[in-house]
Amino acid sequence: MQAEPTMNENSKLHSWKNRLQQLQCWLVIAYAASLSLPITVPWIILTVGIIVAVVQLLINVKLKSFKFEMPPLTVPIACLTVVYFVSGLFNGEPNAGLAGGLKEALASVGVMRTFLVYFWAYFAIHDSKELKAKIVPSLLVLGALGGIAAMIEHQFQLHISSFKYLQGTGFLSGPMAFAGVMQMLSLLSISLWLTGAYDQLAGRFKEKLIFIPIAIGNILGLLFAFERSAWFGFGVGAMLVAGFVSRKLLMRVVALGLVVCVVGWFALPAVQARMGGILRGEQEESSRQRMEVWMSAINQYKSSTVDTLYKSEIIGVGPRKFSPVKIQGPNKQELDHAHSNYLQSLTTTGLIGFVVYMWLCLASLKLAWQNVKKARVDDVLDKSIGLGILGGTLSLMLAGIFEYNFGTGNVRLAQWFLLAMLTAQQSWSRFVRAK
Repeated sequence: MQAEPTMNENSKLHSWKNRLQQLQCWLVIAYAASLSLPITVPWIILTVGIIVAVVQLLINVKLKSFKFEMPPLTVPIACLTVVYFVSGLFNGEPNAGLAGGLKEALASVGVMRTFLVYFWAYFAIHDSKELKAKIVPSLLVLGALGGIAAMIEHQFQLHISSFKYLQGTGFLSGPMAFAGVMQMLSLLSISLWLTGAYDQLAGRFKEKLIFIPIAIGNILGLLFAFERSAWFGFGVGAMLVAGFVSRKLLMRVVALGLVVCVVGWFALPAVQARMGGILRGEQEESSRQRMEVWMSAINQYKSSTVDTLYKSEIIGVGPRKFSPVKIQGPNKQELDHAHSNYLQSLTTTGLIGFVVYMWLCLASLKLAWQNVKKARVDDVLDKSIGLGILGGTLSLMLAGIFEYNFGTGNVRLAQWFLLAMLTAQQSWSRFVRAK
């Protein structure tokens, strides 16, 4: 039998437990800031955070203070992981046999590794409102700097990467990743702004003259991302957030949005370049390419077979087996995704994967809505965070009709970190006990 730890050993273990808990808090804050930086940075911090979490777990087991609690959304995430495994298993390399299929299955599950941030952040943030009050400024300050960088990048044609995008990319590698992250951060900023909950943040960030410019910086990032699908999702999300606060505020937000649209049309040529063809009822090059990719995805879903027993309509062609589409036209390129979350899910993981993916999306929305409704009246910060994440999640889902943002690493690392912060709220713990 394992010997019981002595009082001196217990004291040392408790000391290490407290130190690691403080370290984990700083890692979470650093991770929040890193979400607006190149993807290598958040991955490094996440890896260190997971190692620290494992050591914390071992110490808690030694102290017999370990208590298992399954985070919300665990079941749909686990089911989607199983779907990826099964789809990869039966979509191995031709003539590779079971070994090849198993290798592909494990590689397909590896695509889901970004969800690790959800579980790490859930246990790191759990029931700590003080920590969330520090996380939010860390998120939004770097987001605002990224937004300002995107504005400078576009206005002065200064591009970090060798490819000169029409859109701004902030500190990230491409416009889709940048737009997805900014959708979440800008709607979180708006929620805190409209509800006045920013006065619950840590330090001087609770001051109006400091927070408002930060919020505007995040909104600028969304604007200068120049992604039409992101604009669409953001517009609906912003109306949702404002409408939840008051009908009067909703009308003001709509009016302000119209003013921004008009000013942007005349002041920013890129707005006309992105929206002109659509407003004139034309199918410009970007829309034509998207339709071409969509048709290819549908054809892959309908025509591909795995073998005589397993049809791709059930399990798809495989999470990593989407056939690249060669786009013809002025900007020749090869796209390795369906340019839509829903078509990508249907094509690569079949009907089963599509159903489970929709379950995960709707469960995320439901969870955010429950947090908003169940938060106590005096939990202004929790309620506002929940409302902002509800708007951001809906925004990504709507943009996902036209973009494969679910497959963008930066977006998933941000989205599931925010969802972890949402599910770790005290209001959720009370709701679970109440049920």
